[in-house]
Amino acid sequence: MRRNAPWLAVLALTATVGCGAHAAPTVAPAGPPTSREAQAALRDLQAQLTTVFNAPVMAHGVWGVHVRSLDRGDVLFAHNANKLMMPASNMKILTMAAAAEQLGWDYRFLTTLETLGSIEDGTLRGDLIVRGGGDPTISTRDRRNEQVFDEWAAALRSAGITAIDGRIIGDDQAFDDEGIGPGWSWDYLEAGYAAPVGALQYNENTADLIVAPGVAAGDPAIIRISPGAGYTLINRVVTREAAGPEGPRGTITIQRRIDSPTLVVSGTIPLGSEEIRRTVAVVNPTLYFAQSLKDALIARGITVSGDAVDIDDVAPELTGNGGSHERHVLVTTHSPPLRDVGTVLMKVSQNQYAETFLKAIGAARGGIGSTNA
Repeated sequence: MRRNAPWLAVLALTATVGCGAHAAPTVAPAGPPTSREAQAALRDLQAQLTTVFNAPVMAHGVWGVHVRSLDRGDVLFAHNANKLMMPASNMKILTMAAAAEQLGWDYRFLTTLETLGSIEDGTLRGDLIVRGGGDPTISTRDRRNEQVFDEWAAALRSAGITAIDGRIIGDDQAFDDEGIGPGWSWDYLEAGYAAPVGALQYNENTADLIVAPGVAAGDPAIIRISPGAGYTLINRVVTREAAGPEGPRGTITIQRRIDSPTLVVSGTIPLGSEEIRRTVAVVNPTLYFAQSLKDALIARGITVSGDAVDIDDVAPELTGNGGSHERHVLVTTHSPPLRDVGTVLMKVSQNQYAETFLKAIGAARGGIGSTNA
């Protein structure tokens, strides 16, 4: 449709596998379009959708379609429009629209690096705090993580800091700590697409789980995971002979226990084969971010003596002595604008971005970033 057409149609399709009769699509009566061009466009839309949903392959699913004019309210096409279905990724259309209206297309997420202590002879005698606002873009996507960490290392050096005699503290207070979305199922929480959401987010809150064969057949496989992911690993993967009935490739399964941050990795991997890589959701996004920042600073020549910690674990200590714990802003980093971040959300259907946008709306309305807000 052209932007200057007298009506605009929005099409949202939801498909669920199920049983039932395959009803023919219906075209609801609409008021007369205001131009011959619009009438032709409407007939073309109706004909195309009728062809799509009358196709034999569609008989195996249940589809709900509702197309309505935004300016006049006319229903232009309807097919099972009143059926209740799980919206799945179509919900992102509404989330994106709400974020655009409430935050604006120019909205940028802010992340601030702050010092807590004095600087003496090139050393920060205290903690470095990274305070998040939900930016989901500090990740390996387009290598933005490297750009941000380079910027922060340069800011530390500009402030005369080449060593940190303290901790890296992740401040995630802009959002609540309920990282899992409402209605999520328990049996896929280890998957990368079920990554939790927080005010501090690194690499889209996913980590790499890498499985390599052992030295000899029968040995346990060698498993490693990105630092800070927060899991205890139970290794049940066995190295097998290179040739066998299972073929040249390994097969592994990953299960997350619901009573503890434990990953059980099972299966086999052939002797001498390449590593198997899987993407898993991290346990605590804030701690993961802080650990990743610590590792990045050390890799850039800035030593850090303390641990990476979540502010929730040290909050009483930070607020207990008044002015001696005053923070000093070192650098503030802006994300790309919402129009660019939203492109990633919609084009790759990124769940973590959608949950982030939802909580950012809550925070922008004056409260903490939460689903309820």
